[in-house]
Amino acid sequence: MRGDYSPRTSKNDKFIQAVTEMNVKLTMQKLRDRSVVLREMIDKGEIGLVGAMYAVSLAKVTFYE
Repeated sequence: MRGDYSPRTSKNDKFIQAVTEMNVKLTMQKLRDRSVVLREMIDKGEIGLVGAMYAVSLAKVTFYE
């Protein structure tokens, strides 16, 4: 996570956004790392792993590969 996110509190929208995005990306990496079956299927192109975040206030979905 890069950038100036001071203060690092729940009142800082940019900080919350950065933490949330990092959580999605780390969760995707953990799924890939911890499951041999999923990792092999992803590597063979049999399945894809896509994370997503839904911004309620914007009614927008952001996808992460």
